[in-house]
Amino acid sequence: MDSVQTTAEAAVVMEGETLVARVSGRWRLTRPAPAWADLAGGRAPRAVRIEAGERAAWDSTLVLFLAEAQRWCTARQIAL
Repeated sequence: MDSVQTTAEAAVVMEGETLVARVSGRWRLTRPAPAWADLAGGRAPRAVRIEAGERAAWDSTLVLFLAEAQRWCTARQIAL
């Protein structure tokens, strides 16, 4: 049996002044995925770090999520 979660998941926490996003699960174009803007909300971190869980499986859906995070950081002059 596959131990990877069946849905794309992302959770964010603040660690000091860094917004840490942890992604896990199965990121597939055919399934819903979290939106970066919804996760980041109105936070104003000095830096963003994205961590992928060891059980993450992905296709270009995760790449799109990362690009969205990069655009969000660039617009706010936040280190990624």
